[in-house]
Amino acid sequence: MNRLIFASSLSFLFALAAGCGSDDTGPSASGVVVHLDPAQAFYPVASQISLTATVTDIAGAELRDAKVTWTADPADAVTRVGDGGAFTLSKVGSVTFTACAVDNANACGSARIKVSPGAPGLVLTTPQPGAELGGDGKSTFPVEGKITTGRTTRLLVNGVPVTVGPDGSFRIDVAATFGVNHLVVSADNGMDPEVRREFDVAFGAAYTPAVDSKGAPAFSSPDALVLDLGQRFFDDGTAVPLEAPRPVTLPDMADVVTRIVAGMDLKSKLPNPLVASNGINLTVGAVKMTDVRVETELAGDGLDLFVRVGKLSLGTAGSLDLSGSPVSLNGGVEASLSAYAHATVKKASPTAPVTVTVGTFEVALETATGKFVDPQANAIFALAAGYLRTTVQDAVKSALSDALQGALPSALESVFESLDTALANKTFNVDSAPLPKVGLTLDGHLNAIELEAFDSMRAKLSLAVKTDRPTALHPGSRGVALADTSTADAHFASPRAQLGVRLAVLNGLLHSLWNSGLLEIPRSDAIPLSVSAKLPPIVRLPRRGETDDLVVSLGELEMVPGGDEANGRLGVLLEAGLSIELADDTLKLKLADKPNVTVWTIKEPPGATLFTPEVIRDMLSNALWPKLRDGITNGLSIKLPLPSLGAIGGLAPSLSGLALKTGLNRRVAYRNGFLVLDAKLEGVLP
Repeated sequence: MNRLIFASSLSFLFALAAGCGSDDTGPSASGVVVHLDPAQAFYPVASQISLTATVTDIAGAELRDAKVTWTADPADAVTRVGDGGAFTLSKVGSVTFTACAVDNANACGSARIKVSPGAPGLVLTTPQPGAELGGDGKSTFPVEGKITTGRTTRLLVNGVPVTVGPDGSFRIDVAATFGVNHLVVSADNGMDPEVRREFDVAFGAAYTPAVDSKGAPAFSSPDALVLDLGQRFFDDGTAVPLEAPRPVTLPDMADVVTRIVAGMDLKSKLPNPLVASNGINLTVGAVKMTDVRVETELAGDGLDLFVRVGKLSLGTAGSLDLSGSPVSLNGGVEASLSAYAHATVKKASPTAPVTVTVGTFEVALETATGKFVDPQANAIFALAAGYLRTTVQDAVKSALSDALQGALPSALESVFESLDTALANKTFNVDSAPLPKVGLTLDGHLNAIELEAFDSMRAKLSLAVKTDRPTALHPGSRGVALADTSTADAHFASPRAQLGVRLAVLNGLLHSLWNSGLLEIPRSDAIPLSVSAKLPPIVRLPRRGETDDLVVSLGELEMVPGGDEANGRLGVLLEAGLSIELADDTLKLKLADKPNVTVWTIKEPPGATLFTPEVIRDMLSNALWPKLRDGITNGLSIKLPLPSLGAIGGLAPSLSGLALKTGLNRRVAYRNGFLVLDAKLEGVLP
């Protein structure tokens, strides 16, 4: 009986449960979970929030077709958008959203959010992205702006806290460095996401014009390159023996001139016969000079050369009539002699050629000894005032004088001629697709030569840069930024050879290319974004922690993914180390294989995008940078106006193949506007 009552009661409970939780459509709602989109700690007032609800039955299974009703508390804190769970937040504070199942008002779920005042309205008044600052004698520039809406608990400019005034205004002076300066201004109210303004500006101590009178991209400098050849370049006091094994390095001009003297065709300068009078007939069949030493000193207007020939050997044939008896002059004469010559080096004007004139020239015969087969001839030759001796001496002195006066000016003029023509009207294309092709012309000339006795000879070269573009793409640019405005001498004292290259020359080249559209890159299959550079590339000095000779900065590169503004707009700063090499008479600048890339958002895309900063950074490093690197290095490779030794090689057979070997003795230094290269300039005979 009890078992029957228990069984009946259990059946009744199951039936009751089924009746309370079901209708003709299935199970009843038992639980509701509310979801927020987006899910975040604070929601700014006036923003829209979307809520969804997941309804489940008693077993936890989702009831996909279940409907819910939405309420908000306080009700005046929101405005419903449509019939679903979308609301506009209209009041600061806490809001609780509740969703209840339509078929079971007891099945409810809720979510509580905090509504913030909204991110601060951050407006920057100065500077603007891509601004060119400086030139006012200051080493700082102001950053000014205003918080226009909301409140802020913290305002930072490049990580430095800034006080905000009662009216929301703020100002701070930022320490500037030459080149591209990256700015990050951020405002935060402690609740909403931080507001950031990120961009690049340029800073220079001054700016120099970068367009010509017609508005075309152009740059010029009267002392773009300065070659300083010290006393040790002309003579370091140590001679390389004439018999040194080949190949041989000739570290100074004195060693080169020594070989010119030793290799001169003195025989062709002697009369033939040498003597044919007073009963004497003497011809010279061979001439050889050994033990030759040349010393060179810089003078106030040129060069002093001291030449000594320790042994001059003449091979002779002939005879003399001594009281009706012939005396043989077969054999030879050996002599030693010295010479002094002063060569004036002059460039009358920037357009005049360099002239080398040998003015003062003195030859002295130190010793002369007969080496004839007949001893009687040697005795006659030994007579100091004898006709034979004085005639031979005068002929040798005249021949040596003619040879030196003909060879030395040509040798020296060929050196300076190379300085005047190395950069004269050189045109080439900077062509590295997808960068636009730009034609670049360099026109450099020797402007002046300055000499300081016993110290240095300084050659100043002017350089003019232009492109094939008739108008500047950025006519509002202030020009080429200068690192400093110093006029002090940049070169070190007592160099062997050093070359000064104005830093503005490198930046003038890059500015001209930028102003010609080199960095306006349309979208392509290879680079699926458009690029526009708002600042010229700038070569700057390394900053703390940077180890390269120089750094190239490409700032405020604005990129549009897919070339469509609907994908947003990104800002990019590319920086790469730059090393300097001097080889094959060319100043070569090598950029790092990988740049440092900073990416920020200028304009948010309306929705999700594949072009995240990480994707852009990878694309720039691996796809665009190799093209930019090649374009920049092509534009910065300069054939330098260094002394050419090739023409000298034709003055003496022993100098055939003479070439100039170039290199650097130490790392480049920056001084007073110039990059100073301690150059290794040596002649090499193969």
